[in-house]
Amino acid sequence: QLDQAHMVLTYYEKPGAIPLVLDNLNGEILPATERTDLLPVYSFNGGGLWTAKQRGKGKFIGGSDKVKLWKDLESRMGG
Repeated sequence: QLDQAHMVLTYYEKPGAIPLVLDNLNGEILPATERTDLLPVYSFNGGGLWTAKQRGKGKFIGGSDKVKLWKDLESRMGG
């Protein structure tokens, strides 16, 4: 357990599903229900940036353009 901030990616097979967590610090892809070591702070997608988004509840704090690395990725992909 590192006790430090890092980013993970979650994948939802369909809306409302329990997401799978992809984490570069953990070689296993596990359901979020099995990743009790993670504490959500921010969440973002192409539509925006939220604080502590859990189960669809969170405070919208702006467009996804506020996440520089996301903007850089979109730029490299021609978005």
